[in-house]
Amino acid sequence: MDFRHISTIDELRDFLGNRGLTGIDSEYSSTMSSLKEQFGAKGIHVNRWWVMTGSDWLCPACGRSKPKIVRLDQHHFLMGQLHEHHDHMRDLVRKMFLAEAVKRQVVVADELAEKFAIRTAFGLSAYDNTVICSDCNYADAQAKRLAGTHKDFSFSPAEIRQFVEPRPNVGPHLIDGTIARRIWDEGRAIFAMRMAMVSRVAKMAASNLHWYQASEVTAARTEKRAKEIFSWTGLDELARRLGANGVPETLLYRTSVRRGSSASWRLKKTKKARNAIPSAQDIQLLEGTRGKFWSRVGPDWQCGCCERSRFQCVRPSGKTPWVFEVKEKVLYDPTAQHRHTVYDLCEDCSNVARHLAREALDTAEADLRDPSSIVSLAELKEVICQRPHAHHDVDNEKVDALLPQLIERISVYQGGDRPVPLLGFPPDRR
Repeated sequence: MDFRHISTIDELRDFLGNRGLTGIDSEYSSTMSSLKEQFGAKGIHVNRWWVMTGSDWLCPACGRSKPKIVRLDQHHFLMGQLHEHHDHMRDLVRKMFLAEAVKRQVVVADELAEKFAIRTAFGLSAYDNTVICSDCNYADAQAKRLAGTHKDFSFSPAEIRQFVEPRPNVGPHLIDGTIARRIWDEGRAIFAMRMAMVSRVAKMAASNLHWYQASEVTAARTEKRAKEIFSWTGLDELARRLGANGVPETLLYRTSVRRGSSASWRLKKTKKARNAIPSAQDIQLLEGTRGKFWSRVGPDWQCGCCERSRFQCVRPSGKTPWVFEVKEKVLYDPTAQHRHTVYDLCEDCSNVARHLAREALDTAEADLRDPSSIVSLAELKEVICQRPHAHHDVDNEKVDALLPQLIERISVYQGGDRPVPLLGFPPDRR
């Protein structure tokens, strides 16, 4: 979508009427024009959040699409209103901080103290600021009244979904007050704890007893500035064309200045596998805190390569007690149409495939978008020495025997008679 050729508002509106926008919306879009005609509306009344969300947006609270959210207002205009729904903790912390600060004979709180209070409030919030439809935002206020909640409490989008009964294109939601009261009763004790913490934080900040230290230039600001430069110089576009994984900064430096042997990944001393086995409580903690892959694959899953069970693939990690991940891996398959097949592998099989392919590519001074696409599943199985709850070991003699075949395959896979020259950026090392 390029608006640089447009010079007037009328041209812009004509353009929007004929072209859809990806990720954002418009009062002048063909979809909104059709809805206006369908409802016989005099005009259209939308707000900024409406146009900053795509035409396929769904309310995260009630689940309605935009065509089901719109309705005629009292002036017979087609109304589409979205709002930023937020927890009140940030506002409450600031209000209590200011009240505590002025109680003292000498005000000691400063700008840093106020920033500390506000930043801490994010950790006390029950949910992130979320865009929801106006009917859900209104339902939150009505449900609070019906349930008799604390005035500074607010229902999350997930909680709102439980007690609203949407009426598409008709009017505000119907509200089940019984469910709203149950949610409040179940969360009342936790809310009281949060309020006590808010009071404590406000008093600490008002006394200027805090640990926050502002940075002159944050990492986020540095990164934002660099990305702006990448954009206006065209470096980001060049990175996409060269296949640098959309990471333009990797074009500007060599990521491996002192590279060791390409075989070092398998020749270094392998740590002896510890005999620890995760307990039922370890698995419960894994599932509750880092269980995205665990829940996705299900209890009967086995790795497509080493054939370890889901439980056997759980192993210790440097950052967490136990980890379980599944990776989609592109592997060589001469029987497939494009000479590759995507497999779901455990992280350990995926790592061996990546290292094995990189060793072959580095030896041939070549590169590929998907390095592992030169290694077949059967070859990967052949070199792996699997161990439950541990990184794989590999059979070095079998790897040595396999490498010439992988190197020969590089040019074949590319459809040429020689390896592709190594480019000046790191490849996609999936």
